[in-house]
Amino acid sequence: RFGLKTTGIVIMAMLLLYCIYSVIVRRLDFAIVVLISAILLSGIAYMRSVNSHKTYNYINRYVTLEGKVISVGEKSKSSDNYRYIFRVTSVTNRLGTIDTNENILLTTPEQIRCRTSLKVKGIIKELPKQMNENGFDAAKYYKSNNIFTRMYSDEITTIQPLGIISVYAWGHTIIERIDDIIFR
Repeated sequence: RFGLKTTGIVIMAMLLLYCIYSVIVRRLDFAIVVLISAILLSGIAYMRSVNSHKTYNYINRYVTLEGKVISVGEKSKSSDNYRYIFRVTSVTNRLGTIDTNENILLTTPEQIRCRTSLKVKGIIKELPKQMNENGFDAAKYYKSNNIFTRMYSDEITTIQPLGIISVYAWGHTIIERIDDIIFR
């Protein structure tokens, strides 16, 4: 019924509670308990992060994503496409739909306003790795910004707002409105 990851987290949480109990009741050395607690908490954090990026499971598959654009479009220098950070709320393929809450790099020929709710169709791809020994590693850069996959889509449908509240998206909306005023 429970997966290996969930079972591991529950066991580590129980061990953490036992450590707290040991300090209070048994008067164990506090430094040892802090060390054990730190190890257990880092184990729990690691187990929660493993495979937590659900779009990664759909690489090279045709899917439909629902979500919201949370950044101002960045025009590509080499083509007429725009790049956006897209907050995915659900992934649908022929097997069903899963809910998620993660970012993906969306490339499209359409110019889209920040905070627009969309349904996009396309194939999810991995981010490009470092091309030469001392070159720029786009995958590392985007992963540091919590973006783990990308998609090109020219099949875009605007949908009803999803109600996602993001400080990041609001900031980009303000930037977008200032640009509209300056560059009119």
